[in-house]
Amino acid sequence: MRAGISGLFAFALTLAFSPQVRAADVLAYPQWNSTQIRAARSIAPEEALVFDVRSEETGGRTPARTGMSTVTLTASYTQVVTGAAHELDDHALCRSLSWSDDKPVLDSMSCYALPAFRVTELANRRLLAGVLGGLVKGAPATRTAPYWAEAELAVQDQPSDPLVRRTTPGGVEYRLGDETVARMSGATLPLANEEARRVARYFANHQPLHPQVRHELGTGGSLPARIEIETWSGADKRWLVLTISNVRRMKLDYPLPSGLESALRVSARDGAKTDTEGLRQALLAIDGKSKIEKPSPDALLSEMQQAAAAGRSVEVTLLFLQFAQQYGSLFRGPDAPALLNQLRPLVLAAEKDPAVSRLMDANGLAGDRTQAGDREAAARYLASATELDRLPFGTFRFVTFANLVQNSKDTQHWDPKIFKAMPSPLVRNYWVHIAAYPWASDAYKDAGDTDFTDYDMQGAWLAYDLGRAVDNRWRDGVMSTLGAFEDKLRSGQPDFF
Repeated sequence: MRAGISGLFAFALTLAFSPQVRAADVLAYPQWNSTQIRAARSIAPEEALVFDVRSEETGGRTPARTGMSTVTLTASYTQVVTGAAHELDDHALCRSLSWSDDKPVLDSMSCYALPAFRVTELANRRLLAGVLGGLVKGAPATRTAPYWAEAELAVQDQPSDPLVRRTTPGGVEYRLGDETVARMSGATLPLANEEARRVARYFANHQPLHPQVRHELGTGGSLPARIEIETWSGADKRWLVLTISNVRRMKLDYPLPSGLESALRVSARDGAKTDTEGLRQALLAIDGKSKIEKPSPDALLSEMQQAAAAGRSVEVTLLFLQFAQQYGSLFRGPDAPALLNQLRPLVLAAEKDPAVSRLMDANGLAGDRTQAGDREAAARYLASATELDRLPFGTFRFVTFANLVQNSKDTQHWDPKIFKAMPSPLVRNYWVHIAAYPWASDAYKDAGDTDFTDYDMQGAWLAYDLGRAVDNRWRDGVMSTLGAFEDKLRSGQPDFF
Protein backbone atom coordinates (compact mmCIF):
# COMPACT_ATOMS: atom_id res chain seq x y z
CA MET A 1 0.00 0.00 0.00
CA ARG A 2 1.27 3.50 -0.84
CA ALA A 3 2.30 5.46 2.26
CA GLY A 4 0.91 8.94 1.68
CA ILE A 5 -0.12 11.68 4.05
CA SER A 6 -2.96 9.60 5.37
CA GLY A 7 -0.31 7.12 6.46
CA LEU A 8 1.65 9.91 8.11
CA PHE A 9 -1.48 11.13 9.86
CA ALA A 10 -2.06 7.60 11.11
CA PHE A 11 1.46 7.78 12.53
CA ALA A 12 0.41 10.83 14.53
CA LEU A 13 -2.49 8.84 15.94
CA THR A 14 -0.07 6.05 16.84
CA LEU A 15 2.00 8.54 18.80
CA ALA A 16 -1.08 9.52 20.73
CA PHE A 17 -1.54 6.05 22.17
CA SER A 18 2.01 4.65 22.36
CA PRO A 19 3.55 4.36 25.83
CA GLN A 20 6.97 5.95 26.10
CA VAL A 21 10.02 4.61 27.90
CA ARG A 22 11.23 7.15 30.46
CA ALA A 23 14.97 7.70 30.18
CA ALA A 24 17.33 8.90 32.85
CA ASP A 25 18.78 12.38 32.90
CA VAL A 26 22.21 13.12 31.46
CA LEU A 27 24.30 14.34 34.40
CA ALA A 28 27.08 15.97 32.36
CA TYR A 29 27.31 16.77 28.67
CA PRO A 30 30.14 16.20 26.16
CA GLN A 31 30.55 19.92 25.39
CA TRP A 32 31.24 20.87 29.01
CA ASN A 33 34.67 22.17 30.01
CA SER A 34 36.43 20.99 33.14
CA THR A 35 35.17 23.88 35.22
CA GLN A 36 31.57 22.93 34.41
CA ILE A 37 32.32 19.30 35.28
CA ARG A 38 33.75 20.31 38.64
CA ALA A 39 30.75 22.53 39.39
CA ALA A 40 28.35 19.63 38.75
CA ARG A 41 29.76 17.33 41.42
CA SER A 42 31.46 17.20 44.78
CA ILE A 43 35.16 18.01 44.66
CA ALA A 44 35.73 17.40 48.36
CA PRO A 45 38.62 15.08 49.33
CA GLU A 46 37.82 11.36 49.21
CA GLU A 47 39.39 8.28 50.70
CA ALA A 48 41.41 6.64 47.93
CA LEU A 49 43.23 3.38 47.24
CA VAL A 50 46.32 4.20 45.16
CA PHE A 51 48.84 1.86 43.55
CA ASP A 52 51.36 1.71 40.71
CA VAL A 53 50.98 -0.75 37.82
CA ARG A 54 53.83 -1.83 35.59
CA SER A 55 52.60 -3.52 32.44
CA GLU A 56 54.77 -5.68 30.20
CA GLU A 57 53.51 -7.49 27.12
CA THR A 58 55.83 -10.11 25.64
CA GLY A 59 55.80 -13.01 23.20
CA GLY A 60 55.03 -13.53 19.55
CA ARG A 61 56.80 -11.72 16.74
CA THR A 62 56.40 -8.17 18.00
CA PRO A 63 58.73 -6.38 20.43
CA ALA A 64 57.94 -6.29 24.11
CA ARG A 65 55.91 -3.31 25.29
CA THR A 66 56.13 -1.84 28.76
CA GLY A 67 54.36 0.95 30.59
CA MET A 68 53.98 2.44 34.03
CA SER A 69 50.77 3.91 35.44
CA THR A 70 49.46 5.17 38.73
CA VAL A 71 45.91 4.13 39.56
CA THR A 72 43.63 5.94 42.00
CA LEU A 73 40.34 4.39 43.10
CA THR A 74 37.64 6.22 45.08
CA ALA A 75 33.91 5.80 45.50
CA SER A 76 33.17 8.32 42.75
CA TYR A 77 36.03 8.03 40.27
CA THR A 78 38.83 5.91 38.82
CA GLN A 79 41.97 7.70 37.61
CA VAL A 80 44.82 6.23 35.56
CA VAL A 81 47.86 8.44 34.96
CA THR A 82 50.44 7.21 32.44
CA GLY A 83 53.19 9.72 31.88
CA ALA A 84 51.52 12.95 30.79
CA ALA A 85 48.22 11.23 29.93
CA HIS A 86 45.28 11.31 32.36
CA GLU A 87 42.22 9.05 32.14
CA LEU A 88 39.43 9.79 34.60
CA ASP A 89 36.29 7.65 34.84
CA ASP A 90 33.85 9.91 36.65
CA HIS A 91 31.32 7.44 38.01
CA ALA A 92 29.28 10.16 39.68
CA LEU A 93 28.60 11.92 36.37
CA CYS A 94 28.89 8.92 34.03
CA ARG A 95 31.68 10.44 31.93
CA SER A 96 35.02 9.06 30.77
CA LEU A 97 37.36 12.05 30.72
CA SER A 98 40.88 12.35 29.33
CA TRP A 99 43.48 15.03 28.86
CA SER A 100 47.23 15.42 28.64
CA ASP A 101 49.63 17.68 30.46
CA ASP A 102 51.03 18.84 27.10
CA LYS A 103 47.58 19.17 25.46
CA PRO A 104 45.21 20.78 27.98
CA VAL A 105 41.89 20.09 26.29
CA LEU A 106 39.24 17.80 27.75
CA ASP A 107 37.83 14.81 25.89
CA SER A 108 34.54 13.65 27.38
CA MET A 109 32.76 10.42 26.49
CA SER A 110 29.66 8.82 27.97
CA CYS A 111 30.40 6.00 30.40
CA TYR A 112 27.99 3.85 28.39
CA ALA A 113 30.07 3.92 25.20
CA LEU A 114 32.75 1.43 26.27
CA PRO A 115 30.49 -1.30 27.73
CA ALA A 116 28.09 -0.84 24.80
CA PHE A 117 30.92 -1.53 22.37
CA ARG A 118 32.12 -4.51 24.36
CA VAL A 119 28.76 -6.28 24.61
CA THR A 120 27.89 -5.51 20.98
CA GLU A 121 31.25 -6.76 19.74
CA LEU A 122 30.88 -9.90 21.85
CA ALA A 123 27.49 -10.61 20.27
CA ASN A 124 29.01 -10.05 16.84
CA ARG A 125 31.82 -12.50 17.56
CA ARG A 126 29.31 -15.05 18.74
CA LEU A 127 27.68 -14.85 15.30
CA LEU A 128 31.03 -15.14 13.52
CA ALA A 129 32.45 -17.88 15.72
CA GLY A 130 31.31 -20.68 13.43
CA VAL A 131 32.92 -19.02 10.43
CA LEU A 132 36.16 -18.02 12.11
CA GLY A 133 36.66 -21.20 14.10
CA GLY A 134 39.97 -22.84 13.21
CA LEU A 135 41.15 -19.99 10.97
CA VAL A 136 43.94 -18.99 13.36
CA LYS A 137 46.70 -21.41 12.33
CA GLY A 138 48.99 -22.69 14.99
CA ALA A 139 46.69 -21.83 17.87
CA PRO A 140 45.50 -24.54 20.25
CA ALA A 141 41.99 -25.88 19.85
CA THR A 142 40.88 -23.96 22.90
CA ARG A 143 41.67 -20.71 20.99
CA THR A 144 38.18 -20.91 19.42
CA ALA A 145 36.41 -21.19 22.78
CA PRO A 146 34.08 -18.35 23.82
CA TYR A 147 36.51 -17.61 26.64
CA TRP A 148 38.91 -15.71 24.40
CA ALA A 149 36.42 -13.13 23.21
CA GLU A 150 35.10 -12.74 26.77
CA ALA A 151 38.63 -12.21 28.08
CA GLU A 152 39.70 -9.74 25.40
CA LEU A 153 36.51 -7.69 25.79
CA ALA A 154 36.22 -8.25 29.57
CA VAL A 155 32.47 -8.96 29.33
CA GLN A 156 30.06 -11.90 29.26
CA ASP A 157 26.55 -11.99 27.88
CA GLN A 158 25.70 -15.03 29.99
CA PRO A 159 27.44 -15.49 33.35
CA SER A 160 29.60 -18.61 33.39
CA ASP A 161 32.87 -19.89 34.85
CA PRO A 162 34.76 -21.53 31.97
CA LEU A 163 38.05 -21.66 33.87
CA VAL A 164 39.24 -24.19 36.41
CA ARG A 165 40.81 -22.44 39.39
CA ARG A 166 43.80 -24.10 41.01
CA THR A 167 45.79 -23.02 44.05
CA THR A 168 49.58 -23.05 43.53
CA PRO A 169 52.47 -22.57 45.96
CA GLY A 170 52.81 -18.94 44.80
CA GLY A 171 49.15 -18.01 44.38
CA VAL A 172 46.41 -19.17 42.02
CA GLU A 173 46.14 -20.05 38.35
CA TYR A 174 43.25 -20.42 35.96
CA ARG A 175 43.14 -23.12 33.31
CA LEU A 176 41.13 -23.44 30.13
CA GLY A 177 41.33 -27.13 29.30
CA ASP A 178 45.00 -28.05 29.56
CA GLU A 179 46.22 -24.48 29.16
CA THR A 180 46.98 -21.95 31.88
CA VAL A 181 45.53 -18.62 30.73
CA ALA A 182 45.85 -16.46 33.85
CA ARG A 183 47.82 -16.38 37.09
CA MET A 184 47.70 -14.24 40.21
CA SER A 185 50.44 -14.29 42.80
CA GLY A 186 51.73 -12.36 45.77
CA ALA A 187 49.77 -10.06 48.06
CA THR A 188 50.06 -6.34 48.58
CA LEU A 189 47.33 -5.09 50.89
CA PRO A 190 44.14 -6.62 52.32
CA LEU A 191 41.11 -5.01 50.70
CA ALA A 192 37.85 -3.96 52.28
CA ASN A 193 34.79 -5.09 50.33
CA GLU A 194 34.17 -1.66 48.81
CA GLU A 195 37.82 -1.34 47.81
CA ALA A 196 37.65 -4.73 46.13
CA ARG A 197 34.63 -3.60 44.12
CA ARG A 198 36.56 -0.54 42.97
CA VAL A 199 39.48 -2.75 41.91
CA ALA A 200 37.09 -4.84 39.82
CA ARG A 201 35.72 -1.64 38.26
CA TYR A 202 39.24 -0.58 37.29
CA PHE A 203 39.93 -3.92 35.62
CA ALA A 204 36.61 -3.88 33.79
CA ASN A 205 37.34 -0.53 32.20
CA HIS A 206 41.09 -0.76 31.68
CA GLN A 207 42.46 -4.33 31.47
CA PRO A 208 41.64 -7.45 29.36
CA LEU A 209 40.83 -9.69 32.31
CA HIS A 210 38.14 -12.33 32.01
CA PRO A 211 35.06 -11.58 34.17
CA GLN A 212 35.47 -14.83 36.12
CA VAL A 213 38.92 -13.74 37.33
CA ARG A 214 37.83 -10.15 37.79
CA HIS A 215 34.90 -11.19 39.96
CA GLU A 216 37.29 -12.98 42.30
CA LEU A 217 39.25 -9.74 42.69
CA GLY A 218 35.99 -7.97 43.47
CA THR A 219 35.02 -10.27 46.34
CA GLY A 220 37.69 -9.06 48.73
CA GLY A 221 40.86 -10.60 50.07
CA SER A 222 44.19 -9.07 49.09
CA LEU A 223 45.22 -7.14 46.02
CA PRO A 224 47.71 -9.43 44.20
CA ALA A 225 51.21 -8.21 43.47
CA ARG A 226 51.37 -9.86 40.04
CA ILE A 227 48.74 -10.78 37.46
CA GLU A 228 49.63 -12.65 34.26
CA ILE A 229 47.13 -12.84 31.40
CA GLU A 230 47.50 -14.82 28.18
CA THR A 231 46.39 -12.85 25.14
CA TRP A 232 46.48 -13.33 21.38
CA SER A 233 47.39 -10.99 18.52
CA GLY A 234 46.41 -12.80 15.33
CA ALA A 235 48.30 -16.08 15.54
CA ASP A 236 50.75 -14.77 18.14
CA LYS A 237 50.44 -15.89 21.72
CA ARG A 238 51.47 -13.13 24.13
CA TRP A 239 51.55 -12.59 27.87
CA LEU A 240 50.49 -9.42 29.64
CA VAL A 241 52.12 -9.14 33.05
CA LEU A 242 50.82 -6.55 35.50
CA THR A 243 53.02 -5.85 38.51
CA ILE A 244 51.27 -3.94 41.29
CA SER A 245 53.33 -2.06 43.85
CA ASN A 246 53.42 0.90 46.23
CA VAL A 247 49.86 0.29 47.38
CA ARG A 248 48.66 2.96 49.79
CA ARG A 249 45.59 4.65 51.16
CA MET A 250 45.29 8.42 50.91
CA LYS A 251 42.76 11.20 51.06
CA LEU A 252 42.75 13.07 47.73
CA ASP A 253 40.96 15.97 46.07
CA TYR A 254 39.02 15.45 42.85
CA PRO A 255 41.84 15.37 40.27
CA LEU A 256 40.28 17.11 37.25
CA PRO A 257 41.89 20.56 36.95
CA SER A 258 39.91 23.70 36.19
CA GLY A 259 40.32 25.57 32.93
CA LEU A 260 40.43 22.70 30.42
CA GLU A 261 38.54 23.62 27.25
CA SER A 262 36.16 21.07 25.75
CA ALA A 263 37.80 19.18 22.88
CA LEU A 264 34.37 19.03 21.25
CA ARG A 265 34.13 22.81 21.14
CA VAL A 266 37.66 23.03 19.78
CA SER A 267 36.67 20.63 17.01
CA ALA A 268 33.50 22.58 16.26
CA ARG A 269 35.45 25.82 16.09
CA ASP A 270 38.45 24.65 14.09
CA GLY A 271 37.10 21.75 12.03
CA ALA A 272 36.20 21.75 8.33
CA LYS A 273 32.73 23.15 7.62
CA THR A 274 31.55 20.05 5.76
CA ASP A 275 32.20 17.84 8.76
CA THR A 276 31.29 20.05 11.68
CA GLU A 277 28.51 22.44 10.67
CA GLY A 278 25.88 20.20 12.25
CA LEU A 279 27.92 20.07 15.45
CA ARG A 280 28.39 23.84 15.44
CA GLN A 281 24.68 24.47 15.00
CA ALA A 282 23.85 21.98 17.75
CA LEU A 283 26.18 23.76 20.16
CA LEU A 284 24.74 27.17 19.21
CA ALA A 285 21.26 25.83 19.95
CA ILE A 286 22.39 24.40 23.29
CA ASP A 287 24.03 27.72 24.19
CA GLY A 288 20.93 29.73 23.29
CA LYS A 289 22.78 31.49 20.45
CA SER A 290 21.22 29.83 17.41
CA LYS A 291 19.92 32.04 14.61
CA ILE A 292 17.78 29.15 13.36
CA GLU A 293 14.19 29.57 14.47
CA LYS A 294 12.45 26.97 16.61
CA PRO A 295 8.75 27.64 15.89
CA SER A 296 6.16 27.12 18.58
CA PRO A 297 3.34 24.61 17.97
CA ASP A 298 0.93 27.47 17.26
CA ALA A 299 3.37 29.07 14.81
CA LEU A 300 3.81 25.79 12.93
CA LEU A 301 0.06 25.30 12.72
CA SER A 302 -0.36 28.85 11.44
CA GLU A 303 2.36 28.30 8.81
CA MET A 304 0.63 25.10 7.68
CA GLN A 305 -2.67 26.92 7.33
CA GLN A 306 -1.06 29.71 5.30
CA ALA A 307 0.75 27.22 3.05
CA ALA A 308 -2.48 25.25 2.53
CA ALA A 309 -4.39 28.41 1.63
CA ALA A 310 -1.71 29.25 -0.96
CA GLY A 311 -1.78 25.73 -2.42
CA ARG A 312 1.77 24.88 -1.29
CA SER A 313 1.06 21.25 -0.50
CA VAL A 314 4.67 20.08 -0.22
CA GLU A 315 5.31 22.83 2.31
CA VAL A 316 2.28 21.70 4.31
CA THR A 317 3.74 18.20 4.36
CA LEU A 318 7.18 19.31 5.49
CA LEU A 319 5.72 21.49 8.23
CA PHE A 320 3.65 18.58 9.46
CA LEU A 321 6.80 16.44 9.58
CA GLN A 322 8.48 19.20 11.57
CA PHE A 323 5.52 19.35 13.96
CA ALA A 324 5.61 15.58 14.49
CA GLN A 325 9.38 15.56 15.07
CA GLN A 326 9.42 18.53 17.45
CA TYR A 327 6.06 18.27 19.23
CA GLY A 328 4.92 14.68 18.83
CA SER A 329 4.11 14.53 22.53
CA LEU A 330 1.19 16.90 21.93
CA PHE A 331 -0.53 14.06 20.09
CA ARG A 332 -0.73 12.33 23.47
CA GLY A 333 -1.80 15.34 25.53
CA PRO A 334 -5.23 16.44 26.69
CA ASP A 335 -5.62 18.77 23.70
CA ALA A 336 -4.77 16.05 21.17
CA PRO A 337 -8.34 15.62 19.77
CA ALA A 338 -8.68 19.33 19.05
CA LEU A 339 -5.18 19.48 17.55
CA LEU A 340 -5.77 16.48 15.29
CA ASN A 341 -9.04 18.01 14.10
CA GLN A 342 -7.14 21.10 13.00
CA LEU A 343 -4.38 19.15 11.28
CA ARG A 344 -6.51 16.52 9.56
CA PRO A 345 -8.05 18.62 6.77
CA LEU A 346 -4.69 20.24 6.00
CA VAL A 347 -2.73 17.04 5.57
CA LEU A 348 -5.50 15.12 3.79
CA ALA A 349 -5.92 17.93 1.25
CA ALA A 350 -2.15 18.02 0.66
CA GLU A 351 -2.16 14.31 -0.15
CA LYS A 352 -3.91 15.01 -3.44
CA ASP A 353 -0.78 16.68 -4.82
CA PRO A 354 1.32 14.15 -6.81
CA ALA A 355 4.52 15.81 -5.59
CA VAL A 356 3.45 15.11 -2.01
CA SER A 357 2.62 11.51 -2.84
CA ARG A 358 6.12 11.01 -4.24
CA LEU A 359 7.71 12.45 -1.13
CA MET A 360 5.58 10.38 1.20
CA ASP A 361 6.04 7.19 -0.78
CA ALA A 362 9.76 7.59 -0.11
CA ASN A 363 9.05 8.42 3.53
CA GLY A 364 6.92 5.30 3.92
CA LEU A 365 9.60 3.04 2.45
CA ALA A 366 12.23 4.66 4.66
CA GLY A 367 10.22 3.98 7.80
CA ASP A 368 9.17 0.39 7.07
CA ARG A 369 11.66 -2.13 5.73
CA THR A 370 8.83 -4.58 4.94
CA GLN A 371 6.86 -2.19 2.74
CA ALA A 372 6.87 -3.07 -0.95
CA GLY A 373 7.97 -0.48 -3.49
CA ASP A 374 10.77 0.67 -5.76
CA ARG A 375 13.32 1.66 -3.19
CA GLU A 376 16.04 2.57 -5.64
CA ALA A 377 13.66 4.95 -7.42
CA ALA A 378 12.73 6.50 -4.09
CA ALA A 379 16.40 6.99 -3.24
CA ARG A 380 17.05 8.55 -6.65
CA TYR A 381 14.18 10.97 -6.10
CA LEU A 382 15.43 11.99 -2.64
CA ALA A 383 18.98 12.46 -3.94
CA SER A 384 17.79 14.77 -6.72
CA ALA A 385 15.08 16.69 -4.83
CA THR A 386 17.34 19.67 -4.08
CA GLU A 387 14.40 22.04 -4.43
CA LEU A 388 13.16 20.78 -1.05
CA ASP A 389 16.18 22.27 0.70
CA ARG A 390 14.82 25.77 0.13
CA LEU A 391 11.58 24.94 1.97
CA PRO A 392 10.99 24.84 5.73
CA PHE A 393 12.27 21.50 7.09
CA GLY A 394 13.14 20.49 3.53
CA THR A 395 16.48 19.01 4.53
CA PHE A 396 14.51 16.24 6.18
CA ARG A 397 15.00 14.52 2.81
CA PHE A 398 18.55 13.71 4.00
CA VAL A 399 17.15 11.94 7.06
CA THR A 400 14.63 10.10 4.91
CA PHE A 401 17.37 9.07 2.46
CA ALA A 402 19.63 7.69 5.20
CA ASN A 403 16.76 5.79 6.81
CA LEU A 404 15.74 4.42 3.41
CA VAL A 405 19.24 3.10 2.75
CA GLN A 406 19.44 1.48 6.17
CA ASN A 407 16.01 -0.14 5.81
CA SER A 408 16.65 -1.51 2.30
CA LYS A 409 18.42 -4.60 1.02
CA ASP A 410 20.85 -4.87 -1.91
CA THR A 411 21.68 -1.18 -1.89
CA GLN A 412 25.11 -2.11 -3.26
CA HIS A 413 23.38 -2.74 -6.58
CA TRP A 414 21.78 0.70 -6.76
CA ASP A 415 22.98 3.29 -9.27
CA PRO A 416 26.25 4.69 -7.82
CA LYS A 417 25.20 8.19 -8.95
CA ILE A 418 22.56 8.14 -6.20
CA PHE A 419 25.17 7.88 -3.46
CA LYS A 420 27.53 10.36 -5.12
CA ALA A 421 24.77 12.97 -4.89
CA MET A 422 24.41 12.52 -1.12
CA PRO A 423 26.81 12.97 1.81
CA SER A 424 29.13 10.13 2.73
CA PRO A 425 29.48 8.36 5.10
CA LEU A 426 25.76 7.81 5.59
CA VAL A 427 25.64 9.32 9.08
CA ARG A 428 26.53 12.75 7.64
CA ASN A 429 23.06 12.95 6.12
CA TYR A 430 21.58 13.35 9.58
CA TRP A 431 24.10 16.05 10.46
CA VAL A 432 23.26 18.00 7.27
CA HIS A 433 19.68 18.15 8.49
CA ILE A 434 20.76 19.00 12.04
CA ALA A 435 22.83 21.87 10.64
CA ALA A 436 19.68 23.26 9.02
CA TYR A 437 17.37 22.49 11.95
CA PRO A 438 19.13 21.53 15.22
CA TRP A 439 16.14 21.57 17.58
CA ALA A 440 14.53 18.10 17.44
CA SER A 441 16.18 15.12 19.17
CA ASP A 442 14.86 12.47 16.77
CA ALA A 443 17.52 13.24 14.13
CA TYR A 444 20.25 12.96 16.77
CA LYS A 445 18.86 9.55 17.75
CA ASP A 446 19.00 8.43 14.11
CA ALA A 447 22.58 9.69 13.82
CA GLY A 448 23.56 7.93 17.02
CA ASP A 449 21.94 4.68 15.96
CA THR A 450 23.85 4.81 12.66
CA ASP A 451 27.15 5.23 14.49
CA PHE A 452 26.11 2.44 16.86
CA THR A 453 25.56 0.12 13.89
CA ASP A 454 29.06 1.01 12.67
CA TYR A 455 30.52 0.24 16.15
CA ASP A 456 31.40 3.91 16.71
CA MET A 457 30.02 4.07 20.24
CA GLN A 458 31.78 7.31 21.08
CA GLY A 459 30.08 8.98 18.10
CA ALA A 460 26.78 7.34 19.00
CA TRP A 461 26.65 8.71 22.55
CA LEU A 462 27.91 12.08 21.36
CA ALA A 463 24.83 12.33 19.15
CA TYR A 464 22.55 10.93 21.86
CA ASP A 465 23.84 13.34 24.52
CA LEU A 466 23.70 16.39 22.24
CA GLY A 467 20.13 15.51 21.27
CA ARG A 468 19.17 15.31 24.92
CA ALA A 469 20.89 18.63 25.62
CA VAL A 470 19.24 20.54 22.78
CA ASP A 471 15.66 19.27 23.02
CA ASN A 472 13.87 19.55 26.35
CA ARG A 473 11.12 17.29 24.96
CA TRP A 474 13.45 14.40 24.17
CA ARG A 475 11.80 12.17 26.77
CA ASP A 476 8.61 12.23 24.68
CA GLY A 477 10.23 11.04 21.42
CA VAL A 478 12.25 8.12 20.13
CA MET A 479 15.25 9.19 22.23
CA SER A 480 13.41 7.99 25.32
CA THR A 481 14.03 4.35 24.34
CA LEU A 482 17.74 4.89 24.93
CA GLY A 483 17.14 4.91 28.67
CA ALA A 484 16.05 1.28 28.67
CA PHE A 485 19.28 0.28 26.92
CA GLU A 486 21.41 2.28 29.34
CA ASP A 487 19.58 0.68 32.26
CA LYS A 488 20.24 -2.75 30.73
CA LEU A 489 23.95 -1.99 30.47
CA ARG A 490 24.06 -1.00 34.14
CA SER A 491 22.25 -4.13 35.28
CA GLY A 492 24.01 -6.52 32.91
CA GLN A 493 27.53 -5.13 33.26
CA PRO A 494 27.66 -3.62 36.78
CA ASP A 495 31.45 -3.82 37.07
CA PHE A 496 31.84 -0.93 34.58
CA PHE A 497 29.85 1.47 36.73
